[in-house]
Amino acid sequence: MKHLFWLFFLPLFSFAQQQTPVSSPAEWMNKNPEFKQLNFQFPEKNIIMGDTLYITDDTLITGNWSFNGTLIAVDTGKILMQNATVLLLGDMIVFGNDARIDIINSTINMPQQYFYQRAMIAAGSGILNIENSTLNFNGLAHNMSIADNGSVIMKNVTTTGFRTCGLSGTSSLFIDGINQAGEFVITGSSNVAIKNAETVLLWHQFTAGSVINHSFPDGDTLMNYNFNNTTPGVSGIDYNIEIDSCTDVMWGLMPEPNTDITISNSLIRTIGLWFTGSDSLDVSGLVNQTNYGNQLMNISDRSLTLQACSVRTWSIYTFDTVKVNIQSCIVGEIGTFGYSQLMTNTTMIDGSGGYFFAGDHSVCLGGYTTCSSAVRSQQNGIMLYVNSNVLYGALEALGTSVLIVAQSTIPQDPAYRDQGCAWFVNIDGPYETYYGQNYSVNGSAWIDKDPASPLMDFGSYQIFYSTDMGITWVAAGPEQTMEKRHEWLGDFNTSLLPSEGNYLIKATLKDNQTTPVAIDAIVALNVLPAYLPVPEQENNIRVYPNPATDNVFIEFTGPSECQVQLLSLDGRMIQKKNTSSGNTIQIDVSDIEPGMYLIKTEGDIVSCRQIVIN
Repeated sequence: MKHLFWLFFLPLFSFAQQQTPVSSPAEWMNKNPEFKQLNFQFPEKNIIMGDTLYITDDTLITGNWSFNGTLIAVDTGKILMQNATVLLLGDMIVFGNDARIDIINSTINMPQQYFYQRAMIAAGSGILNIENSTLNFNGLAHNMSIADNGSVIMKNVTTTGFRTCGLSGTSSLFIDGINQAGEFVITGSSNVAIKNAETVLLWHQFTAGSVINHSFPDGDTLMNYNFNNTTPGVSGIDYNIEIDSCTDVMWGLMPEPNTDITISNSLIRTIGLWFTGSDSLDVSGLVNQTNYGNQLMNISDRSLTLQACSVRTWSIYTFDTVKVNIQSCIVGEIGTFGYSQLMTNTTMIDGSGGYFFAGDHSVCLGGYTTCSSAVRSQQNGIMLYVNSNVLYGALEALGTSVLIVAQSTIPQDPAYRDQGCAWFVNIDGPYETYYGQNYSVNGSAWIDKDPASPLMDFGSYQIFYSTDMGITWVAAGPEQTMEKRHEWLGDFNTSLLPSEGNYLIKATLKDNQTTPVAIDAIVALNVLPAYLPVPEQENNIRVYPNPATDNVFIEFTGPSECQVQLLSLDGRMIQKKNTSSGNTIQIDVSDIEPGMYLIKTEGDIVSCRQIVIN
């Protein structure tokens, strides 16, 4: 039955609704709604409130100046930064009917701990004017948002770090001379004029009712380009784009549902599909770096035809309460907003368009997915990353969001920032043992958050096994109330199983809420036939301690000449030592990966014993 997988989301989606509130166009989408919800109470004078400096008067900044927080010019406040070197550990915002920030012959340093941490915002009728200056974001991507009737002017600007800029309302942007312009998400009735710029990615939003039949020119060197509602073949848009004397210009499309789009003879850098409303949809077969001869794309809620076009990157964004199931795709970015829900399966996010994230109050489940960039939860979103891989990039929970990672191969453990909450439950192995032996499960089970965060914390974990492929589960031991990080999780005796064969092992991680939320890490365990040792002199050898942590001692009851071998279960030699007329051999196992091993002796005494190393 279609979309039954959403039942998995229900407990977590309910939780998300209750919360209060590397190129990536989605970052502007994140910042813009968040900014619009701000309720500015204009102070009557310049004042610091919390970590924010409000400027309401005419203020001059020269020389070296720093502030550990956000700087806002509000109402009629005006800031002139002239011949200044500024260190700002927050955002820069201009907001109000007559507010203005001018940056002249200055260097603005806005260092970031992670990409898209900082933003420059102009809203209301605020003006941000930057001339003959340098903007330094530590080389990391950053945000710019221009909303309402706000305006940004940039002349002869040098920037370090890729810029994602979104325009909405009747906002305007004018650039004349910049080394790296960035990407621009163009919506509403905004006006964009860019000249003498390098590296310009223009995202054209096509809202419901738009009808487009267009060919984009070669963007290597673009001398004169205009796109608006008077352009032949274009109807249903209100914004205006003017490009003059720019190099490395790239084309991006953002078609919404109920649009009719035909693009021909074009090199398209990226197509970001917006899914809105409350429908449930399936998306499959989108593949980056694909050439299309004459293809009507298989997307049920819109008409998108590509004729003699190549698409470097596909991206997917969900809004409102829509539910989207993505399967068998290779895309550049996936992001969720609003209260939407999204699930991926056998999909790859290759990072060519950004990263993989859940924002606002949305819930996102990445299952059997591979990501070559960051995985994030942000704002109040919930991201579950299960049975998946991350090749490169961090896994982070930002804002007051929740990131849950279960049984996945990742380059580093998940982390929280701000007041986010990060979960991790993973069985590291071993995944093979012998029937009748005591099986030691190793891995991680923990929940991390800032002490000030209102979110859940660690409750407990427990190990289970299943003999019927997950239909029923049997506890292998009691609940454990201590967090574990890549260490011993628990044991169970495989003699409890009916025979050798394939079984499932599960680690269940629970939080500390009154009605706990639980997440499972499940792996297959191969139980081999019981080991049958060769006849040996049982009373002539003793191996201890078992389990061992630092050292293993092999003690002989009498003089003997033997070779002692420490072997992995697959027979790989780990260590070996020879004894001659000695009674005890010591083997250092402190640097050996936890798991089950064999101690084998050959010579005067022939023996093979199993040992567990913790």
